Amino acid sequence: MATAPDIKAVISERYQKFEHVFNLGDFKGVAQLFTPGGKCLLHGRKTLNGRQEILDAFDSGSLGVQHIDENKCEEVFGKYGDEFVTSRGSCKLTSKDGAKTISCKDVVVWKFVDGEYLVEVDISNSDE
Repeated sequence: MATAPDIKAVISERYQKFEHVFNLGDFKGVAQLFTPGGKCLLHGRKTLNGRQEILDAFDSGSLGVQHIDENKCEEVFGKYGDEFVTSRGSCKLTSKDGAKTISCKDVVVWKFVDGEYLVEVDISNSDE
């Protein structure tokens, strides 16, 4: 019998993928990390519903973030193969004008879809 992958390693890889595609400016790639009906709740902003709203918000530059310096999965609740798992993470961002570093924390609900975990709900806050 095969051993299931380590869920924290799997979700940590998803955090790194988010950082990578964001820093490339591939906001369609960012949106694809969400389920089609995924939600993104960012500190002080309206809820983004679905991939298109997520893509539009990230692509417009209106979020005020230029670069993700660090995107880290701190812990995961659940086991590999569960339909839903939850993670808690942290990140450091560079503001659009490059003048400051923004610290944030998140709780993410991941949904197992076609053999991979996608973001169902991302709730983030920041020190901004």
